[in-house]
Amino acid sequence: RRNTARMASVLILRFFHAYFPGEISQVLRTSRAAVDVRLLQARREVKAFLDDPASVAFVNLKIEPENFRSKAAA
Repeated sequence: RRNTARMASVLILRFFHAYFPGEISQVLRTSRAAVDVRLLQARREVKAFLDDPASVAFVNLKIEPENFRSKAAA
């Protein structure tokens, strides 16, 4: 889980917040090479998910809107 969380953090910082890899390495207190590896892994997972959503296990969460509505109303 820790590796997955770090990978997600790198992906979010790079593509949503426009951090450069060197800046990400400073934020995460890791090497630039480790950031590059995590970016590569994240890109592979995103590509795998886009090709076949069932291929990525942790994304297969089934959220039913009805459950949220009934809990919110209670």
